[in-house]
Amino acid sequence: MKIYLCYKFAWIGKDVLLQELNWIKNVFDDFWFESFIFCLEYNFKPETQTLDANFVIAKAKEKISEADLVLTYINYPQKSEWMLIEQWIAYSLNKKIAVFVKNEIKSNYFLTYWTNPDIIEYDEYPDFINKLKKYLWKYISATNLPE
Repeated sequence: MKIYLCYKFAWIGKDVLLQELNWIKNVFDDFWFESFIFCLEYNFKPETQTLDANFVIAKAKEKISEADLVLTYINYPQKSEWMLIEQWIAYSLNKKIAVFVKNEIKSNYFLTYWTNPDIIEYDEYPDFINKLKKYLWKYISATNLPE
């Protein structure tokens, strides 16, 4: 199974984000899932690099079209227009979408719910990881994927 991960990137602490993204990737790896996590795939460093918007959109569409599941990780209160674009791409391609949203900020993200995703609320990061694992097991069972 292939998973595309959406997440807020701009205006947050990159060290913390990269640590969280690596932990999420480790969960996907534990399930033997392929994943596409843009920052990790391209080793992007926002302090020293810029990316062409056309490249990013084309690559996102390519990887979302290959994905079985588009998972959105929402852990920061500021909205992300890019996550909305990614979800719109996934929705237009009829992809399965799951949104993991932190309880205390879920009202900030009502716009992400129009894609009719599975919505999983969590309290803190350890709760997110536990719910992510449960969700992936449930997804495996529902789709009869080999374990």
